Amino acid sequence: MVDGLSKAGLGDEDFASAKRDVDRLEDLEAAIREYDENVAANVDRVRRLEEEIGDRERPDVKVERAKVAESAEGLEKDRSECTRLQTELNRKNDVLMDVNKISVEIASLEERYRPLDEISNLVNGNNERKVRLPDFAIAAMFDKVLAAANLRLGPMSNGRYQLHRPAESTGCMKKRGLDIAVHDANTERS
Repeated sequence: MVDGLSKAGLGDEDFASAKRDVDRLEDLEAAIREYDENVAANVDRVRRLEEEIGDRERPDVKVERAKVAESAEGLEKDRSECTRLQTELNRKNDVLMDVNKISVEIASLEERYRPLDEISNLVNGNNERKVRLPDFAIAAMFDKVLAAANLRLGPMSNGRYQLHRPAESTGCMKKRGLDIAVHDANTERS
């Protein structure tokens, strides 16, 4: 055995070291088989990938990296724009909430002051007859003056003449001003 070891180029130390591995021989053979299977699988994978790639040209890495950098820059710009738009949307939503609050307050105030608005419309002539309150008051007093004058004029003219305010037609509304018309009972004309 010593001759066999020396022919193989192994010394006593090499033999002792190899002898320790005898117990692990099955484990080592399993590891070698697994390694060989992995090599075969990788060789097969490389062959399939080479077939798949075929005669295609290699991509220009510099061009592809430039495209990636350009895309990253565009993405950053888009994110920045998205952030800006989101901020603007939030601001506009805040303004909308404020407008809605103010609208509710305005509606409440309009309801509260509706009677005053109606009085204001009457006073300013925003009514069916388009007559302002001062004009109405003067006309009412003028009607009383004419009524008092007719009490005197009627007996003096034996009921023939009577004073009144004529109606003026403007569009579809009849309006009465402060003019005086004399009605003649004999001719039925004013």
